[in-house]
Amino acid sequence: MAERVPGHSHHHGNVLRRLIDEGFPPAIHHFGLRETGGWDTAEAGTTVRSVGDLALPGWSDEIRDKRVFVSLDVDVLDPAILPGTGTPVVGGLSLQRLCQLLAEIAAKTVPVGIDVVELCPMRDTTGASEHVVIEALLCFLAVYFRTHGTPIAPVGKKLI
Repeated sequence: MAERVPGHSHHHGNVLRRLIDEGFPPAIHHFGLRETGGWDTAEAGTTVRSVGDLALPGWSDEIRDKRVFVSLDVDVLDPAILPGTGTPVVGGLSLQRLCQLLAEIAAKTVPVGIDVVELCPMRDTTGASEHVVIEALLCFLAVYFRTHGTPIAPVGKKLI
């Protein structure tokens, strides 16, 4: 969410900031942040919830029944579980907890898509990181299909 990453106005650390500057999307909710590096996430009009906030009942109420695009930044996981990330930060979620959170999002919202960012397989020679990401995506998709019963992107249907 940084306005600028030193020396760069377009960088992987400020994609959401550029979207806000252009007027999309109407709302951004960050869940699971452990550090923002002093970035102006809240000042940009976004909702920010820390990893600790996700333990509180009702954390997902603000997105209930809303159309959401889920961007899974895998460094939310502890690097002991997923070492293959570009920006590892100790104290992250377990895979079990991430699956619970993704399941809640899949069940309580109207997902229009999902992506994965910050996976860096070259930092994990065991290949475990890729398997962890696949498991997390399967958790999300299993609940999505059980709850909604339709593909995420129905052919010919406008999503946004």
